[in-house]
Amino acid sequence: MAGVRAMTGGRPLSAPAWRIRRFGEPRDVLEEGTVSFKQVHGDEVLIAVDAIGLNFLDVSVCRGAYGADVVLPLTPGAEVTGHVLEVGPDVKSIAVGDRVSALSPTARGGFAQAVVLPETAVYVIPDDLPVEDAASLLVTYHTAHVSLVRRANLCAGEWVLVHAGAGGTGSAAIQIAVACGANVIATSRSAEKVEVMRTLGAHVAINSAQEDFVNVVMDVTRGKGADIILDPVGGETFQRSLGCIAFEGRLIPVGWASGVSSQLDLLQVLQRNITVIGVSWGAVYPNRAPDVVEETHKQILQGWRSGVLRPLVRQVHLFSELPAAVQALADGSVVGKAVVRLEASLGERH
Repeated sequence: MAGVRAMTGGRPLSAPAWRIRRFGEPRDVLEEGTVSFKQVHGDEVLIAVDAIGLNFLDVSVCRGAYGADVVLPLTPGAEVTGHVLEVGPDVKSIAVGDRVSALSPTARGGFAQAVVLPETAVYVIPDDLPVEDAASLLVTYHTAHVSLVRRANLCAGEWVLVHAGAGGTGSAAIQIAVACGANVIATSRSAEKVEVMRTLGAHVAINSAQEDFVNVVMDVTRGKGADIILDPVGGETFQRSLGCIAFEGRLIPVGWASGVSSQLDLLQVLQRNITVIGVSWGAVYPNRAPDVVEETHKQILQGWRSGVLRPLVRQVHLFSELPAAVQALADGSVVGKAVVRLEASLGERH
């Protein structure tokens, strides 16, 4: 893709980007393009993007299944890491030169070599945090941490079932649950991913393509069931999870990578005294509870510093390979977190 034209004074900045003009599969609709920025104002922060963390919501944006009042063309992309080139006059906690991770509140704008975001969506990171880890610790780890620790009040010794345990959110959830002293059962649909889940610390790893996870969970827990179930898959996985949740258990749907939204059987909820906990992190918490995000950010960085949290990044893609990388996520072939590294970052520091 073409290079980046840096900002000089008030002159607009232009940056290569991947954009969509229609909805569909990522490999079909992502096209090379350019985004332009005027000088930042107010609480805006201009970030030179060093790496992009891919998430399933990026697939949803490409497919037209995320967000209302969408106007095309647009640049997808929710999660980036980089360094600050410029700040608006009202910015208080971010300075030029800071290394940062950031989340686009609209899940748009991140598939570019530069992005402008509000200060409330930008978080300072340490200089010794590897760029691939930095691009992996925001969306998935925050989602898992808020779900398990804040919303479900996970306690040591509890049984936690994590679906899609070799994915981005699932791998983060396994590590967080293990760090909290929980007994972790994880599911995936391939032998390779089963081994990955074991290396992450899962006490029981289930190949759900070959085994009935409901029977395994009930057997392992001696008929009790899982105290907490984290489900990024939805559809049939969500429905069947109701068959292996403990009395007064907590069921947390955090997405529907299956493409089928979860349907709730209220009779089973009532009969088992189940609590269903909805968690929408990126679209809600940064605006409604920024203090929670700040505290969670600190705890996750502490977990990384201590070594108990280590993002699972198997392959780093080039920016020119981004459509194929997003499509791999859509197809379910990604192990761990998918990261795109920019070949040369705008305003790169030497």
